[in-house]
Amino acid sequence: MRERRRVKKQMSNPTQLVINEAEGIGVLDGLASVQLRRVDTLLLRGFAHVSKAMHLRPGMISCLGLIVAHPGISQKDIAARTGRDKSIIVSLIDSLEERGWATRTRSKVDHRRYELRPTAEGERRLEELARDIRELEGGMLAGVTPQDLEQLFHLLQKMHHSCVSFLKNQPKS
Repeated sequence: MRERRRVKKQMSNPTQLVINEAEGIGVLDGLASVQLRRVDTLLLRGFAHVSKAMHLRPGMISCLGLIVAHPGISQKDIAARTGRDKSIIVSLIDSLEERGWATRTRSKVDHRRYELRPTAEGERRLEELARDIRELEGGMLAGVTPQDLEQLFHLLQKMHHSCVSFLKNQPKS
């Protein structure tokens, strides 16, 4: 039991690397999804540390980012863009409203739709969060050149587009 607690504590500490990077995972090493997941897991630990420090629920930063980037966006559009259930989005928007970071008003064009807009405080907080995350990523990705990151972002966008195209063409089940 004591051993379990120690492992759990290590896993929750983003400054401790639990995964030995020299260890491969055999036949799975050649799969893009596996390699992306390994990096994602580590980056998310750091991201969670930043979110937790500000008492943010998972998904709040993404929602706020979309609201700031697309003032007037609907809850339905946020759900579609993030791949989250609409009821979860409603709860996240409630939290953003309670903090004074976003407003939700009925659309004058379609009364079934809510338009979401950032407040000045929401925009300021998003800038603060982005700065903290950029700083964290800068440390975590210090061994990667800016040119490599630019190429990675380009490839990730291509991969995302390819995955979306593939999934759109799959038969509905």
